[in-house]
Amino acid sequence: MAGVFSKMKSKYNNVSDNKVYENGKDVGGNTNYMGGGIRLECIYTNNWTVEHNNITNNLGPGIFVRGKYNNISHNNVVGNKNASSRATGTGVGAGYGIFFHSVGNHNNITANRFCYNEYYDVYNNSDATGTTGDDNTCDGTSNYNDDGTTGCTYRCMHAYRPEVANKPPNTNNVPNTEFTDAQYDNIEWDDGTNQYDYSDSCYAAHRFNFSVIWDPSDVNKINVTWNGRGYNNAGNGAQLYIWNGTAYEQPPLATTNSGDWVYLTGEKTSSISDYINGGNVTVLVVQNTSGSISRSRIRTDYVRFKLEVTPDP
Repeated sequence: MAGVFSKMKSKYNNVSDNKVYENGKDVGGNTNYMGGGIRLECIYTNNWTVEHNNITNNLGPGIFVRGKYNNISHNNVVGNKNASSRATGTGVGAGYGIFFHSVGNHNNITANRFCYNEYYDVYNNSDATGTTGDDNTCDGTSNYNDDGTTGCTYRCMHAYRPEVANKPPNTNNVPNTEFTDAQYDNIEWDDGTNQYDYSDSCYAAHRFNFSVIWDPSDVNKINVTWNGRGYNNAGNGAQLYIWNGTAYEQPPLATTNSGDWVYLTGEKTSSISDYINGGNVTVLVVQNTSGSISRSRIRTDYVRFKLEVTPDP
């Protein structure tokens, strides 16, 4: 179930410099799921230090906190997944980066990376109080903000808009107008809210840079799923490309000629180092037809990057 599990008033412990991965299992509809990475389970699991851990590919939350006055810092919490009974992303079996229980009060998170987890990267129950932190990296948060900002201080993914002159371009740095905070909000969840862009002369496009700090030898799989629409009266559809270090390539299942809402997926399980360039995986989605006849339009509802990491023991 959990890699590290605490009960019975276990206080003042230190969990540091560990590799916590591939823990958890599916237990049907059990609402008391206790899998995941590191679980400070007891309401008296207080005054812990949890730092410098790599917490990856667990079923359930990477870190679960039910105690108080715990300091959690400098952890890499990446790619934790929903148990199948929580496939809709709800409940304690969901793939949170870190989950603060309703009684998990007065905890602090500093300089962690909560990235590419299947549900919220940082989830603070609405009844939890006094949760503070700063200098964290994440995308999706609930009821949590780093000091002086909305959400985390840094993003795992950076997104750019609105168009490219060629399909695909021969460089991986266009388009280059970064999304605003409000536009990032439009693509955070698969919920119908979307970011719309168009071009009157070129190809409407959205580019996504996914930050990867892992050594490519530790990465087993990279996968991206895009949900959106590409449409133009002269030719509907969109194409998804992944940059391979020298050019954009198109994986299977990454093209459509439909102007309807679709899912496009790209996945790589070999030659991973070709696709991690400068610490980033770059993905581009381009509408099929340029806007010279009628507007080229693109809508992104949702984009999700999955990173499967198995660090050397």
